[in-house]
Amino acid sequence: MLLVFFIFLIIILLIVSLRFEIEIEDFEYSNYEKQISDKLMIKFKIFILNNIKILQIGLNKQKIKRIYSKKRLEKINAKRLIQKLPKSNKEKIKILEIIKLKKVNLYLQIGTQDVMFTTIFIPMFTTILSIIFAKTSNPQKCFYKLQPIYIDKNIYKISLNCIISIKMIHIINIMWKVLRKRDDINERTSNPRTYEYSYGQH
Repeated sequence: MLLVFFIFLIIILLIVSLRFEIEIEDFEYSNYEKQISDKLMIKFKIFILNNIKILQIGLNKQKIKRIYSKKRLEKINAKRLIQKLPKSNKEKIKILEIIKLKKVNLYLQIGTQDVMFTTIFIPMFTTILSIIFAKTSNPQKCFYKLQPIYIDKNIYKISLNCIISIKMIHIINIMWKVLRKRDDINERTSNPRTYEYSYGQH
């Protein structure tokens, strides 16, 4: 019985020590060309005890097209995803902090129909990116550049190389906080105060 307990404990510790990594190489896309680079490569990696790789799956452009053509990927509803995000800025920052960008190389060109709006938007978006990268990445391995396109069209072009790392312990921690918060909310709503609807006597 003691041996079974130790084996179970070791399995739990190994699961908790898992780290997931997504590496994106040579991703290029623009809304006017609507074509992804043939050199695109996405690697999914799983590590145990932080640095011991136990699994790696690589997807190139052809494999991604094949998966998409078989309709194994559901369409992403952007509005629904945004609605599911926490409303509190503190909670959003906590989620950002569990995502570690080990490497970022981003080049983004943006243009809009309004030249003045483009001029204002670029520095604002650069500031937002700087805050995100400050929370999630190593500054020495983070490079990004935003360049305006002064043309009377809504246009963008992105070039990206990055490595995203997430630890299982951080995922468990966030899930625990979310579940605990839901329990607190349910407890408050299911146990209203007895004097909440009564009138005071004078």
